[in-house]
Amino acid sequence: TAATYNNIAVVYDSQGDYDKALEWYFKALEIKEAALGKNHPSTATTYENIASVYGDQRKFDDAFALYIKAYRVYLAKLGAEHPNTISCRKNMQIDYKAAKRTQPFEAWIAEQLRAS
Repeated sequence: TAATYNNIAVVYDSQGDYDKALEWYFKALEIKEAALGKNHPSTATTYENIASVYGDQRKFDDAFALYIKAYRVYLAKLGAEHPNTISCRKNMQIDYKAAKRTQPFEAWIAEQLRAS
């Protein structure tokens, strides 16, 4: 069911209907957190998907909170060299540049990972 909800969200996201995409991503997230837990890579993928939509909406603070959440799970469960971890970092960096933050990305992400 979560996968189906995710797929519906992807369609809305690709059509630019971000509010509907978020609605369906959050439905998928609720199921994944209940069934798999908050620290499962599949759950992290949904965090990342939601972060991407927030980035498209220019809600960068919301996006970064979820990107970091996903990235931490990927690092802990899959390692730094896993394709999901690398992809999440790249997507986060793209939105970081779009947000026109002044702090260098590497310094910012290190700071985020040190924070609790």
